Amino acid sequence: MAIPPVETTKWLALLTASLMLTTFGTTLPNRFKQLRSPRSHNGLRLFNECLAHSHLALFNYFLALGITGPISHPVAKVLLLPLSVVSSYFYVSGVAAMTELDAALRRTHRCAGDTCQTRMGLAAVISVSARNLVTTVTLFGAAVYYALTAGG
Repeated sequence: MAIPPVETTKWLALLTASLMLTTFGTTLPNRFKQLRSPRSHNGLRLFNECLAHSHLALFNYFLALGITGPISHPVAKVLLLPLSVVSSYFYVSGVAAMTELDAALRRTHRCAGDTCQTRMGLAAVISVSARNLVTTVTLFGAAVYYALTAGG
């Protein structure tokens, strides 16, 4: 297996660090809030919040890559600004989806009130999280593609 170019490694490291910092910034306050005032299905809610907030990291990543990245293909370079805009739209969409999560949970299973701790199956988690999963995976794939492109 070939070693990736240094430029690719730098951009992949930035992507990883950005996503990890965003996840940390989402989970840490949640931990303290959960100790004070537990909420039902916190793991599922936190998962969706992390997915939605990851779009902020991707927004900054695409913007930084568009400004300073060594992208040689002119069309690929031009598409970075629209990707940044789409990323910010997906952030807003993901946060909005959080307001609809209660209704999605009610459709998926019968909650036992505000303290329901019933574990949900993988199919139910994917169903409830579909919007955030699709947008995050799509933009993450584009981010990895651009990191590889930056390396030559």
